[in-house]
Amino acid sequence: TTYVLTATNAVGPIQAVVTVSVGAVQILTFSANPAYSPASGAPVVLSWTTQNATSVTITGTGVPAGAQSVNGSVTVNPTTNSDYTLTAYGPGGPVSSVIHVFVR
Repeated sequence: TTYVLTATNAVGPIQAVVTVSVGAVQILTFSANPAYSPASGAPVVLSWTTQNATSVTITGTGVPAGAQSVNGSVTVNPTTNSDYTLTAYGPGGPVSSVIHVFVR
């Protein structure tokens, strides 16, 4: 949205213009590497990128508690098939994405 402020005095009018862009929070990527855990307890790296997020949390087995970086990764060691939920907070949010990690 563009806003125009006009001030007028004896000399005449003057204008100031500002454009405010508001973007909704988005989860751009959320992935597991490897896509399948090759064995019980083997490490799997969960990686994510977001846009316009102010904070991010991940829930699931073996994820450290608390906020994570808005773009980052964490290593988990699932022993059974597990779901991980990434929640990004920000304008228009929160938004969430779930990834399933299967243990072979």
